[in-house]
Amino acid sequence: MSTDDSTKIVSKWYFGGVAASSAAIFTHPLDLLKVQLQTQQEEKLTAGQLTRKLIREKGIGSLFNGISASVLRQMTYSTVRFGVYEAGKQHFGNGDIQTMDFSNRVLLAGAGGLIGGFIGTPADIITVRMQNDPKLPVDQQRNYKNAFDGLYRVYKEEGVRRLFTGASTHIARSVTMTIGQLTIYDEVKNFLLQHQFKDNLSTHFLSSLTAGAMATTLSQPIDVIKTRAMNARPGQFPNIWAVVVYTAKLGPKGFYKGYLLRFIRLAPHTVLTFIFLEQFRLHFGTPPKEKNYMSQVFLLPKVIKMSTDDSTKIVSKWYFGGVAASSAAVFTHPLDLLKVQLQTQQEEKLTAGQLTRKLIQEKGIGSLFNGISASVLRQMTYSTVRFGVYEAGKQHFGNGDIQTMDFSDRVLLAGAGGLIGGFIGTPADIITVRMQNDPKLPVDQQRNYKNAFDGLYRVYKEEGVRRLFTGASTHIARSVTMTIGQLTIYDEVKNFLLQHQFKDNLSTHFLSSLTAGAMATTLSQPIDVIKTRAMNARPGQFPNIWAVVVYTAKLGPKGFYKGYLLRFIRLAPHTVLTFIFLEQFRLHFGTPPKEKSS
Repeated sequence: MSTDDSTKIVSKWYFGGVAASSAAIFTHPLDLLKVQLQTQQEEKLTAGQLTRKLIREKGIGSLFNGISASVLRQMTYSTVRFGVYEAGKQHFGNGDIQTMDFSNRVLLAGAGGLIGGFIGTPADIITVRMQNDPKLPVDQQRNYKNAFDGLYRVYKEEGVRRLFTGASTHIARSVTMTIGQLTIYDEVKNFLLQHQFKDNLSTHFLSSLTAGAMATTLSQPIDVIKTRAMNARPGQFPNIWAVVVYTAKLGPKGFYKGYLLRFIRLAPHTVLTFIFLEQFRLHFGTPPKEKNYMSQVFLLPKVIKMSTDDSTKIVSKWYFGGVAASSAAVFTHPLDLLKVQLQTQQEEKLTAGQLTRKLIQEKGIGSLFNGISASVLRQMTYSTVRFGVYEAGKQHFGNGDIQTMDFSDRVLLAGAGGLIGGFIGTPADIITVRMQNDPKLPVDQQRNYKNAFDGLYRVYKEEGVRRLFTGASTHIARSVTMTIGQLTIYDEVKNFLLQHQFKDNLSTHFLSSLTAGAMATTLSQPIDVIKTRAMNARPGQFPNIWAVVVYTAKLGPKGFYKGYLLRFIRLAPHTVLTFIFLEQFRLHFGTPPKEKSS
């Protein structure tokens, strides 16, 4: 290919991970020094003094302590974050950043950083520990043989949870790092190419150096906190906030401890990573292909004028489901509140009607809307993600036409959406359940959250961040069954009706959503009962989720279906309203049919 066309060659998704792993071999000593400077309790040694001390006492090989873990970290963490970003660029912009808004690339890099940060956390913990080992007293050194030995020993000696200690800070650092590196690199490189620069080493060097500076500035405070959390002995810090407070006591400089060294380390690593990546791209990349028209999936809609016969071909935007579900929640919230209070009764004393009258008499009709802000927030997080994943997947794999996709593929897609949405929506779901259940508690036990955000903040402050994810496993399980029951069954029934003389109108939407609501209720009710009990429990009431199952089982088989009828009465209207709103958004603001991407 001619030199003029070299900028059009696109990278493979895994090139970034290979490039970052290669760069890590050269920059590992600087990373090791950065970690040891950050974990000093007092600023006693400079970088030069620390280097001389290590070489004098442990030998030059000590500067490469943890090299296997460092490479493993890049093979997991960087492969994923570069992979998501590169695959997204090629899917939505055909590899050409000029066809994508800067904000969209920031979101794409953030998503890659989020996923990569989580996946790379275990290897990062081992890297930090192996790098910090030489400075510990002999009796406290861990002496991991290599990265895999470290992973195994942490799992065996401290449990699997320890492998994800500091995951929240690692993810936050990964998000800022990825945005700072990838988007800024592309932005600077594109600017230079538009101003007489060539696609060569000079351009790659200047772009990557700028990206390294930006990434360091954005992520340094988070990196300091992450390093301290990961290197702490069990019990040293009760939560991540304790690490922040400890670091703050050292003054503002505490958050930027080792900053210069980190830039000196990160700049070469970023420069080498992108130089290696560009060489891989130029020599082993993919030539330009025809533009992928599915890149328009995430663009804002325009109102569509289309004949009625073509209305079934209009496809929805990924975020329509979340907006529709949030709108529906406003109308069905009282039924959801009654369902929660019935489920959390220790004995079946009141019927739904009796409970409704009791609440209105004692607390007023406004008590039926307790937790409405949390309920809307829950749908804005949980439903936006699960509908979004399912809709984006349908459009990507089936061009919006479910007849081109197997039912099993749609079940898997819905399950994936439910899994991610269930995890992201757990904190808002906990606050929803608590706010709905508050009116029936004794006055001295009521939490009295002002709104959803006040509830989230108070749980974080009073009970710790982990409490916000109590019952996450059951919420995820419920979300998966719910999403499969709602989305796949709705599409299946709607498709069946459209093939049997029904039109794409309100009647079809109503019948399809009512059937989907019935299926979703049947599949997810037992999990919902367990989830509600777990989330509403006082600290220490249930040691684990199995204790909640045992407690519920003691009430008999009916215990798992407590509040079933009320839940169906609540879920059916919510499902019907959600899909009716969704269909109206689709018909008025959706995307017209396009030619299938090659």
